[in-house]
Amino acid sequence: SEGCIRPVSARRAALAMAEVRWQAGKWWKAHEAYQHVATNYASLVPFDEVMEREFTIAKDHFEGNKGRFLFFHFSSNDKAIKIYDAILKVGPYSGVGARALYRSALLAVQEKDYEDAANRFHRLLTSYPESALSADARADLAQTLLTQAKDFDGDGTLAHEARGELDRFVARYPNHPRRAEVDTNRLAA
Repeated sequence: SEGCIRPVSARRAALAMAEVRWQAGKWWKAHEAYQHVATNYASLVPFDEVMEREFTIAKDHFEGNKGRFLFFHFSSNDKAIKIYDAILKVGPYSGVGARALYRSALLAVQEKDYEDAANRFHRLLTSYPESALSADARADLAQTLLTQAKDFDGDGTLAHEARGELDRFVARYPNHPRRAEVDTNRLAA
């Protein structure tokens, strides 16, 4: 009977530690604690709530924030991407999986890592084809490819791929709010 009590108390303690760190505003430590809970007790905790907490930590407390060390300022986007990647590793099909992948792709664009961003947008389109984010991911993928093509597209491959994504966007989402943006990009492709 001791064997049954120990996992329950360990799970409760781990979840409580994550909550304490959340309440204290220790965001990175809270992320680590929630990851421990999700990795070790996934079927024994409210998993989607844990993933939602991690998503919130990345989005609200690291994305776009600037850190500082002595006189140097740096972006916290890399920490947000790490949290999103951790979510995708432990709970890719959780309630926040598609959103985590999309936001990580947008952050890669902000960091001018266009190859990584394009890979993330592609992954979203193949892993979550029915996601509400698919249209935006396709438009953003095309924009990323066009941006990348300005500097690195000697044979026109990237521009051609971008044009294909834009054409698929128009075919699948003819009345989407981003249609005018897509039409402008189609002319540039």
